[in-house]
Amino acid sequence: MAIHFPYVPATYRNIPKTGTTSFKFWARDNIEECEILDDPNMPYQMSHLSLDEIKEHWPNYGTTFTFVRNPYARMVSIFHHVGQDAEERMKERLRGGTTEKYGVKKVELDAVPIETDIRILSVYRKGFDNWVHQVEDQAFSNSLVSLLNQKESQMRWLNGVIPDIVIKIEEVNEKFHVLQEMLKCSVPFPHVNTSNHADYREYYNASSKQIVADLFKD
Repeated sequence: MAIHFPYVPATYRNIPKTGTTSFKFWARDNIEECEILDDPNMPYQMSHLSLDEIKEHWPNYGTTFTFVRNPYARMVSIFHHVGQDAEERMKERLRGGTTEKYGVKKVELDAVPIETDIRILSVYRKGFDNWVHQVEDQAFSNSLVSLLNQKESQMRWLNGVIPDIVIKIEEVNEKFHVLQEMLKCSVPFPHVNTSNHADYREYYNASSKQIVADLFKD
């Protein structure tokens, strides 16, 4: 996904699980002159555009910006986000319907087969520490539970090309004014699509902390 603001000009480059959904809704709901390049029919596909692809769509792409996140917190968020979504889909199957939250289908039963959710939950219910160690040995590569296999560095999503403006999501309340001023919109940053869990520091021991340090050293 990418979002272009032609009147600036400026372009947002996404990194999954760094406030992407929140920012997309912020732009969609508050700025008419923005172009969101995304596939609404593939809500679980982590679509990504390289800077070269962005240049093809928007030759005058202007200032580029993105959000980044503490990788330890991001891993805990990914783990619970995927696991809790699978739990919600299973509950909705029992209820025979779907729900909507903040304009996006939180439960998209057609997008993820029940067999995938069963496998996701079999991993999720074994806990975070087990999952981190499985990520280390790539046990889920090319498998149905690859949705849980988010071991790519945030730099991978940027193809090694750092945007002009980078804001840590942990500092978004203090730093978002930079984008508000550039994009000429005073609406504060929303927080949507969040997962429920304890402070990320409570999930780590020395071994899992080292695994994440090695995976995301870039």
